[in-house]
Amino acid sequence: MMHLRKILIAGLFGTASLVSVDTAHSQTPLAIDTVCSGLVDPLFVTFAPVDSTRIFILEQPGRIRVVRNDTLLSRSFLDIDSIVGSTNNEQGLLGLAFHPDYQTNGFFYVNYTDNSGNTMVARYSVTTNPDSANANSRFNIINITQPFVNHNGGMIAFSPLDGYLYIGMGDGGSANDPGNRAQNKLNFKMHIPQHIVLFP
Repeated sequence: MMHLRKILIAGLFGTASLVSVDTAHSQTPLAIDTVCSGLVDPLFVTFAPVDSTRIFILEQPGRIRVVRNDTLLSRSFLDIDSIVGSTNNEQGLLGLAFHPDYQTNGFFYVNYTDNSGNTMVARYSVTTNPDSANANSRFNIINITQPFVNHNGGMIAFSPLDGYLYIGMGDGGSANDPGNRAQNKLNFKMHIPQHIVLFP
């Protein structure tokens, strides 16, 4: 069973200043290292819990790629481009979150806009091959209507404090929020608890 709650998010902003201890030494320049190439519209990078040996990269058209030992694997971890709608504007495969017990249950979650342009959050499972997910294991969690093609949010993440899956939805889009969704207290972010029904 899903529980919906209002969530109060408070932002604390501060200022910080960098002071050189020794002005005689020049600052160390930033360097850019190329991890891999050959990606199509990458927009999110993460690791699976208790596994820092691989990098998982989201490609907006609908694929999750894996980098292992500094090499981009040729086969996608998950390819759902057939059910991911247009990637114009701010749509596509937008979010990935591994279950905190991923090493035990193999569950991970994706946030994407479907062929109708609406937000879908779904759960998938890994196969016996840790570099390959089961595309047929999809379990739909929630579908949310999107009135416009931008400001669709997309970030999902498990909180280390309460174990809930948080879903960032944006304000629905268009210029200047014509539906006043961002100012409507009845619009709230949703989070999904780890109940036994949801995670058998």
